[in-house]
Amino acid sequence: MPDVQELSKTETELLTIWRDVLNDPAIGPEDNFFECGGDSIISIQICSAAKEKDLFITPKDLFEYQTVRELGNIVNELEQKQVVQEKYQVMFR
Repeated sequence: MPDVQELSKTETELLTIWRDVLNDPAIGPEDNFFECGGDSIISIQICSAAKEKDLFITPKDLFEYQTVRELGNIVNELEQKQVVQEKYQVMFR
């Protein structure tokens, strides 16, 4: 049985968005955005839907990180860096 990695909250939210926007409930976290029918217009729709959930991604991010898993990882990394930066800003004010 293959090792199935559990989805993070971010990945779950992104996967829901992809499934809704691409109108395909079978999309999985390792599926490629473009192979699922994604294009530049759809990337803008996904970014807009993500923003409504406080997930800030750009169409460029979708072109670079083409699976929910990859995109979720980078969003989580960026959020963690921002939290650290905010903590240091508070400490040194």
